Amino acid sequence: MRFRVVIKGLSGAELLRNGPKLLRSRCELQSSLSASAASAYRIPVSPLLSCQCLRERSLYAWHIAKWASRLLSMATTSSNKERPQDFHRFVDEAGDMAFYHKMGRRRVPIVPGQGASACFMIGMGHVKEDLSSARNKIVDFCHVVESSYVLNYPPSVQKLIAREGYYYPHAKNDPPQLRHLFFSFIATQIDFSVQVVVGRKKVDIFERRHEKRESMFYADLMSHLIKDKGRYSKLILDVAGRGNTTANVNLQEAVNIAKMRNARNEKTPPLSNPIFFNVQPYSKEPLLALTDYVLWAVQRVYEKGDLYFYNMLVRTGHVLLVFDPYNTANYGSYGNWYTPRNPLTEECWINRPAAMREYIKNPACA
Repeated sequence: MRFRVVIKGLSGAELLRNGPKLLRSRCELQSSLSASAASAYRIPVSPLLSCQCLRERSLYAWHIAKWASRLLSMATTSSNKERPQDFHRFVDEAGDMAFYHKMGRRRVPIVPGQGASACFMIGMGHVKEDLSSARNKIVDFCHVVESSYVLNYPPSVQKLIAREGYYYPHAKNDPPQLRHLFFSFIATQIDFSVQVVVGRKKVDIFERRHEKRESMFYADLMSHLIKDKGRYSKLILDVAGRGNTTANVNLQEAVNIAKMRNARNEKTPPLSNPIFFNVQPYSKEPLLALTDYVLWAVQRVYEKGDLYFYNMLVRTGHVLLVFDPYNTANYGSYGNWYTPRNPLTEECWINRPAAMREYIKNPACA
């Protein structure tokens, strides 16, 4: 199949974020797709053939924007050599994997959110610009914090610099003003996206499917992030070391589960490419901060019902997907797949109070 996509002055990320407005004024699409091929890819043929037609039919704009970006990505990959940012992914986690409290000799299932997190999640970040350039931007930000009396004044920042010899962003430990500043920085200065898979702590699933083993719980979640990555010649996962859960045996088990899931889906490329793991301390790789901050924002939605930072990132296209596989209530019709077009809401707050639950259902009666 041959095609040609010409986008004047636009990157794929800009096209997806700004969609119809930029398409109508600055986008020209030229395609040699046959009608049957276009139908297979669900692309309306007529808007692709004429820029004038595209302007007149604005209802096609977002649909065409999405597929134009994918065609552009396919064309670039097929004609150019893969770049490091194409096959590097940056992996981190949030929450804990505690399912039981110890009471004497007994183990009692936890009450999510009371003494333990309500869910555990893993994020996989994809930096779409030059990795060295993105890394240098974060390092420069850290240098500004280190040299600024206003920004390094909080005791937590001073202790970090004294202990490590330098500052690095960590959403859980950063003071609120610095956290907000870094959120604004990455939302506007770095081209990246993160996929997140959320594991709700359901004891019955943990005992039945994961055999009460945290390693299997981790591998099961991780496999969802790997299963559709077969289109690259290789895949390098830069993983933030978090103890036993990120041991190579657990990561390899995640790959094995991902291959089984991939084999059941005929629409995705086979997961036959080599996959390498680069497990390292979080503080040694600045780009892991991107995944860490997105995970913190998503975790705030599930743990606190706070959408502020999540909305800041999802509206700019930085939170590509949040997959909630154990959310059985919304399992049908991809209701547990949250994207920029179907974002997280207050209903995802796991332990929200009863009064808030009624307000969400019927705010007019509050």
